[in-house]
Amino acid sequence: MYLATSAAVLTLRERKNLTDSERTYLERRTCPIIPVAGIILSAILMFECGINTITFGVTSILIGIPIYVLMHRGPR
Repeated sequence: MYLATSAAVLTLRERKNLTDSERTYLERRTCPIIPVAGIILSAILMFECGINTITFGVTSILIGIPIYVLMHRGPR
């Protein structure tokens, strides 16, 4: 999940099209460094996991998606 979030930060920053004067100090100093570091770290951690851990994670997500959809359905 953190990998997807880090990638989304890069995409959303590009969509905003802010000039340097409109960005915060932290955004100007670390523009792509923090999201790219998050992507790299997440990829390394995923490759270090065993197949059992990855299978458990994917299974948990696949079970959780229908539960989420059913719980957040509006009243009929």
